[in-house]
Amino acid sequence: MLALAQDLQVAEPTYRHFAEATAQKLRLLGVSAGQLRQLVRSGKASPLVTYYSPATGTVQTLDVVQGQYVAEGSPLLTFSDLRTVWVEAQLYPVDAGRLRLGQSVAVQVVGRARPLRGNVVFLSPELSGGSQITLARIQVPNPNGTLQPGAQANVLLDAPASATKSTPPTETALRVPQEAVMHDGAASYVWKQTGERQFRRVRVRTGAGTAATVAVTGEVRPGDQLVVSGAYLLQSEFTLRQGAGDDHMSGMAM
Repeated sequence: MLALAQDLQVAEPTYRHFAEATAQKLRLLGVSAGQLRQLVRSGKASPLVTYYSPATGTVQTLDVVQGQYVAEGSPLLTFSDLRTVWVEAQLYPVDAGRLRLGQSVAVQVVGRARPLRGNVVFLSPELSGGSQITLARIQVPNPNGTLQPGAQANVLLDAPASATKSTPPTETALRVPQEAVMHDGAASYVWKQTGERQFRRVRVRTGAGTAATVAVTGEVRPGDQLVVSGAYLLQSEFTLRQGAGDDHMSGMAM
């Protein structure tokens, strides 16, 4: 009897450690503390285990079917909390400079009569590959779930006060396509056609803009022929030939 008691004393810590390790593994697999207590009280394992979501949301995708075998770590479903949604905006550098983190902006969702308010929560520090746009993310409250992911929306930016103050009263702002304006540091330029296959880069000041157009003033006049779709190629060729920042160029043949 003494030997048996000694064996039990030696084995008890081992069994306790094994039970604690098993309970910890079950916790990591998503079994709740209440389910563990129920398992201890019943003294037997159930063939079915209920998993509870750690958060509230709307199911977006269901990746399994009833009776399917799954491996550890396999995704079962994807859900999202739609009480707030993100508006991902594409901005040209001239507009991105007018935003800051935490700023409140107006968002016009297509199909809604009135714009909504949201806050800027992310500003990309770089331009998208192969383009002249940068990305911003605006968080918009959606308590009633009326905003649906994938809906089209436009971010409305107020015209900067400095833009009107710096424009002489004799200048008339022209509205040109966003693609026509190239940005080199803090300066903005357009390419103007001066002859047959001849182009000149002129500096402009930019004002209020939309997703498609922007107001400019400077060495541009109504009737000037500006390069739009090929402006980026001209800018790249100019940089290779003359070096970035050289504004004194009579023309360039292409």
